[in-house]
Amino acid sequence: MERKKLNEYYKNKFGKDFPSSTLSKWVKEGRVKAIKKDNGLYDYDFESFKEIVDSPKYITALKATKSKPEDYIGKVKGQLLIKGIVPIKERKEKDYKGTIMYCDCLACGKQNVQVRFSYLTDNGNYHQESCGCLRKQRAFLASSRNDLTLEHLIPF
Repeated sequence: MERKKLNEYYKNKFGKDFPSSTLSKWVKEGRVKAIKKDNGLYDYDFESFKEIVDSPKYITALKATKSKPEDYIGKVKGQLLIKGIVPIKERKEKDYKGTIMYCDCLACGKQNVQVRFSYLTDNGNYHQESCGCLRKQRAFLASSRNDLTLEHLIPF
């Protein structure tokens, strides 16, 4: 099958063109079988291509695309209202190479909390829901007597 037909299948499934560099990489790795024809074009094995792009692993990886921090400004993630991007000179984590966002904690009212952008997206392994106040509340309730509630917790 020609690359054009593989691309049509991919475009119908995902709504965008399939990168030719990825196809070349998969052929070199032996994941997609290809035979070079006399005219210099390749004849690709549709079944091996389809098996890869239909796999749950590929679909998950495709969804984990890079997010733009600017698109998150003004949105609420958990109890954090995302306000803006922290300039490099104002960062508390000087060694961190990624983007850090200014957030306001809606749970306790703390302002200008610096949170890593990767903690605010759905792509990462870790998600931050507040400035840390909710974690402190859960720790207090877990380590206290059964008759104590959040009313006994002094605001911090």
